Amino acid sequence: MPNIMELFGKVWDAVRQGEAELRFTARIPTDQIRNDNEPPGVSFEREKHYFQMRVNELYLHTTRQWATTYDPMVFFVSEFDYRGKDKRIATPFLVGPSLIKDYGVKPPANLVLQDTRVAGLHPYRGGRLTVSVTLCQVKREDYVRKFFHMLESTAQVLDFTTALSASLKVAGVVLEGIQTLAGAGDTQSLVSVRHEFDPDGSDEVRPGYFVLVDEDERKVDPGQLFVRNRRLVAGKDIDSAVSFRQASYVLYSLIQTIPRSDYTSLPFYDQWAEVEREANEPNEKGKARAKAILSAMVLKMLQSPDLTEDHADLLEKELTDRMLALHERAVRRGSRAAGDTRKRTRLDQIRDRAGSILDL
Repeated sequence: MPNIMELFGKVWDAVRQGEAELRFTARIPTDQIRNDNEPPGVSFEREKHYFQMRVNELYLHTTRQWATTYDPMVFFVSEFDYRGKDKRIATPFLVGPSLIKDYGVKPPANLVLQDTRVAGLHPYRGGRLTVSVTLCQVKREDYVRKFFHMLESTAQVLDFTTALSASLKVAGVVLEGIQTLAGAGDTQSLVSVRHEFDPDGSDEVRPGYFVLVDEDERKVDPGQLFVRNRRLVAGKDIDSAVSFRQASYVLYSLIQTIPRSDYTSLPFYDQWAEVEREANEPNEKGKARAKAILSAMVLKMLQSPDLTEDHADLLEKELTDRMLALHERAVRRGSRAAGDTRKRTRLDQIRDRAGSILDL
């Protein structure tokens, strides 16, 4: 049974077989980018930054007759180091008209899909970061279209807000499906590119915007392509440039983040409710139980492959401060007066027995 990386190698070879003449691919220079409220970013640092990949625009030109002959497909794969069972993994994603068909909307002749996250947030662990992007056309036969729709829907199950390890089996299903589709001759690559950012090879791993255009590379002037507010525009300068509509294209970006705000969806956070409950007991035993649960939670958090080391350290301090503040507030409230004669509950007895273990 091939692993994720071996399977992706076979898929990439199969998809690339249909590619014809050279098409235009490029990284948009920094001085040709202007995005309001978006800092330019710095070089990625190991265990400090998170990264994500985003398809900012997928434009499908009418000359390809997508609506009558073919379905478009963007096949996007990110490869990176991961601190899980598989040290280096590949995560696939498919982008196409099904993203709006699922809502009962018929795709127009000129379709534009914007700002779709296709990878991340993932901790940057150093080493090589590789991105492979392919714009394909898929024969529009009923069985092929249904199969493609199934694959696209499956790819969207990859939940970027939870632990990545839970999504790897789904990733394998998507890759096997694409391999089958490509091997049957029903998929033709129009334009594809594979970027490898290798810091050990003197490459600078930094945020940026990239474009693939389904057009002869000699017909596209890179000096007249700009990114303005995350959209591809063309013209003499960035201010007067207008939306690029010369051909089908994919504009995508590598984005940098320091903290991730969705950490509450990661597995270790399930224990926080128990910490809160015990910290709200206005006595030393409640505080001791809260500290014990938090200690176990922090251990899981520090070992999480989905957090950077810097972020895990910050969260440890933040959660400890929150626990202590909760307990101090409970003590001030005096929720259990000295003369409280209420009937002791089963939970009270359980807490007492659990707390006694800490005194051993």
